[in-house]
Amino acid sequence: INDDYNLQLGSPCIDAGDPSSPRDQDGSRADMGAFPSNLGIPLAVTILVPSDYSTIQGAINASRSGDTVLVQPGTYVENIIIDGKDITVGSLFLTTQDTSYISQTILDGNQNGSVFQVLNSGSGSVDLYGFTLRNGNGTYSELYTYWVGGGGIFTKDANLSIDNCIIKDCAESYGYGGGVLFYPSSYTLDISNSIITNCSSTGGGGGGISSFDGALLLDNVKIDNCYAGWGGGAIYANGTTEIINSVLTNNQCGSIGGAFNAQGGNAVIKSTLIANNIS
Repeated sequence: INDDYNLQLGSPCIDAGDPSSPRDQDGSRADMGAFPSNLGIPLAVTILVPSDYSTIQGAINASRSGDTVLVQPGTYVENIIIDGKDITVGSLFLTTQDTSYISQTILDGNQNGSVFQVLNSGSGSVDLYGFTLRNGNGTYSELYTYWVGGGGIFTKDANLSIDNCIIKDCAESYGYGGGVLFYPSSYTLDISNSIITNCSSTGGGGGGISSFDGALLLDNVKIDNCYAGWGGGAIYANGTTEIINSVLTNNQCGSIGGAFNAQGGNAVIKSTLIANNIS
């Protein structure tokens, strides 16, 4: 009509193109016709590393919200950023539940910043499954006008779920969170079935984890051999914190709280072993 060749609402040509063609700009399957419609149904796909993309960052850049990035075993030396996407990133543990893939799929930050930065998830969530993260180093960044800790993971304004991961040998020299820094206003960080070990925050609190303002849940998490210069050898938190079925051992703090330091907020600890920590 009037030389308008765009597909109209309800057209059978929407999402009816070649399935092997690239997705349309709205993230849906390719349409039939000359002009893609923005009326398609978003299509979630699995992107494989390294067969589809040689790097995890490349796969993430190509992903859309709802997609899964599935990573084959290997060592990937990257500093990865997930910004504004609601995606799942996992090793083959995700599809097989074989825990051997956790130690076989290594993300190495090469002492060049956080291994992972997870930013701006909106109302969605980023999910990480079955990795070993190591050699991250959080540094100060003018981008956030904040001491960007989180040698392993830095998350800001994002909901993040971490399951069956190992975070080790990560450090923060300026601010907070040698292993993980969670810096939200009204977001959640859920960590389950994971280990944080040999991480340090020499300049601030939370050798293992620092959590600001949001809701932190630890379920079956072991934090050991972590160090903080001030405030919580294992955990520093000032939001809502729940720790269940976990182990906090052999951590050390230069000032307050060998294992845990809560600066305001609410903390609930259940069925958790806290032992051999030094303040």
